[in-house]
Amino acid sequence: MRAVLAAVLFVFAATTAGAQIVWVGAEAGTTWEYEADTAPDKTFHYADTVSPSGFVGLKIGNDVALRLRYLDVPHDVVSGGEAWPGKVRAWTIGVDYFFPGIVGKAHYSAGVGSYRLDLEAAQPPEGIEDTTFGWYLAVGEWFRVGRRLQATMELTMDRSSLEGTPVTLGVWAGLAFGF
Repeated sequence: MRAVLAAVLFVFAATTAGAQIVWVGAEAGTTWEYEADTAPDKTFHYADTVSPSGFVGLKIGNDVALRLRYLDVPHDVVSGGEAWPGKVRAWTIGVDYFFPGIVGKAHYSAGVGSYRLDLEAAQPPEGIEDTTFGWYLAVGEWFRVGRRLQATMELTMDRSSLEGTPVTLGVWAGLAFGF
């Protein structure tokens, strides 16, 4: 409920500040974790599940947008010599800078946010589930599909100080609707 309220306040504040366009998007992607504790023999550990992501973006300049993003990616931790499967749920806020791309509008983005580790276990080990500060970097391209619809493709890197200090690389594709 707090997340929905934060998103509504975010949209309201930007709209009253003179934002011209609001983008709402949903993406799905796959991720790799750099030097995961649960896969010490691999540099990049592939998460073989589809991860969801969503965002609300507000145009605040000709080629600049402010974006509130939700992210849900797998992350396993090691505790007591045992792997515990879980997910990192993130709420981030960042700035997107757009410029002419190969086919559409390319962008790079950076931001900060809250990253929360939730383990799937009914009784997880004490003190592992936590919420911490993190940051992300992204590059991508948006392609016009219709007057108000754009296809999105992004490559992201998220870093937080959760258990295992995960660095997650993600490849995302989705749609953004502008109004």
